[in-house]
Amino acid sequence: MRAPNILIAAAVGLGCAVLFCAEPAFAYVTCNMSGDCWKTDTQVKWPGVTLLYHDDNWWDENKNDQRYRMRDVDDQHNWRRGYWENGRWYKG
Repeated sequence: MRAPNILIAAAVGLGCAVLFCAEPAFAYVTCNMSGDCWKTDTQVKWPGVTLLYHDDNWWDENKNDQRYRMRDVDDQHNWRRGYWENGRWYKG
């Protein structure tokens, strides 16, 4: 009878792992002075660029505010390799 319990526990564990790995965990919303905002998991720094940091909930609370342009991370716009400024992507 132990085998079915082990299989159930393994299936639950695998399901949780897939769920948590499906989307990256972000901790911050990073915004520049021109209103471009994007999600990061650390407070990134770029020389000569002023960035503001908000907690992850700030994104949902402000996504409809016309002052901000929410930018999604994709292969061409990865926050580890660049940043937004005045609607333009700069590679770092």
